[in-house]
Amino acid sequence: MGLAIGMVAGVAAGLLAAPMRGADMRATLRERTSDGGARLQSLAGSGRGWMQQTLDRAVLLLDEGRRAFDTGRSANPTRTNRPAPMPKPVTLTATLGEIAEFHGTDLASLEAQR
Repeated sequence: MGLAIGMVAGVAAGLLAAPMRGADMRATLRERTSDGGARLQSLAGSGRGWMQQTLDRAVLLLDEGRRAFDTGRSANPTRTNRPAPMPKPVTLTATLGEIAEFHGTDLASLEAQR
């Protein structure tokens, strides 16, 4: 909208500054005004076309997303959106000797490594 107003103002200022007879000036203004109107309609039409393409693409992507979501949901119907609960922690009560024995190491060799 600002572009159209600026264009009209620039053309009007240019025509007013140019030395021309009144009848010629009016004819030129009419011609330029109709040219500007046609250009503005052309820009509006291409803008509508671009907007329609964008809207069509958005609807297509939304449908694809819904289909993918529904496919995933139907493949695993028992799945919920909540994560599985964490198990309760278990207190470990092994002694150092039991740990060494489990790993096949002698407790005396562990003490010597310290």
